[in-house]
Amino acid sequence: MEEEVKKSVSVGNDNTGASAEAQANTSASGEITNTSISGQVSTTVGTSAEAHAEESTSTEIVPGIEAHAEVGATADASVEVTTEAHGEAGWDGSDVKVEGGASVEARTEVNVEGHASSGIDTPLGDVIAETEVHAGAYAEAHAGVEGHAEVGKHGVDVGGGAMAGAGAGVETGGSVEVAGASTDASVGASVGVQAGVEGSGHATMKGGVASVGVEGKVAVLLGVDADVNVDVDTKPIVKTVDKVNKVVIVPVVTQSKTIVKDGTKQVKKSVKNTTNSAKKTVGNLFSSKKKKKKKK
Repeated sequence: MEEEVKKSVSVGNDNTGASAEAQANTSASGEITNTSISGQVSTTVGTSAEAHAEESTSTEIVPGIEAHAEVGATADASVEVTTEAHGEAGWDGSDVKVEGGASVEARTEVNVEGHASSGIDTPLGDVIAETEVHAGAYAEAHAGVEGHAEVGKHGVDVGGGAMAGAGAGVETGGSVEVAGASTDASVGASVGVQAGVEGSGHATMKGGVASVGVEGKVAVLLGVDADVNVDVDTKPIVKTVDKVNKVVIVPVVTQSKTIVKDGTKQVKKSVKNTTNSAKKTVGNLFSSKKKKKKKK
């Protein structure tokens, strides 16, 4: 969906006049699928104005020779502000991912231009001299934020950043042309600064590789990075553990089970033998007592 509103007004004519215009534009878009949803909104508001003036004159000096002169100037100024915001969320079957951001930019600009020419038209040719000068200046500022997060079976990954800056510049120049020979020159200067921070952290497991880290960036004219990240490939470790399990753990456990089983059999046999021996001893004692009673 997009909507635009524009208003303009003008006075004067092509030679001398002025005009102004203001416009606003808004757009929005979105998408929904089985696994994700996203949207974006942006607006632009701007206004501009200009003024111009042109004058010319000519006169015949003598029959067949004419002199003419033209002079003119224009000036314009504009201001524009743009904002934008976006967001997205989705599910890929294993991880949930959310990200979004917003930004705003503003710029103002002014320009001035002037020109003049004069010449003489003769039956042998024209002799013309022209000059042009211009100057301009601008100022701009911007700010923005971004963020993202991902959570799922592969781990966690989050991050974000913020950035802001401003700049300004000027430029001026001119040219002169006489009888087909010309020269021009211009000079400009600009200054700007931006400052911002961004960072992220993650702890993920993908393809058997465990990754843990943090990273950050500070930008103040020059960029300074500070990153720490550790990746560990767990596949060799898993293979080693698997081999140790097959070569050492499984045989030891199997042997232990055999020892325990055999020991249990021996204990049961020993208990049984001891029980039988005790029964036999007790039986003999009772039998001996009965014989002694009969003798009396």
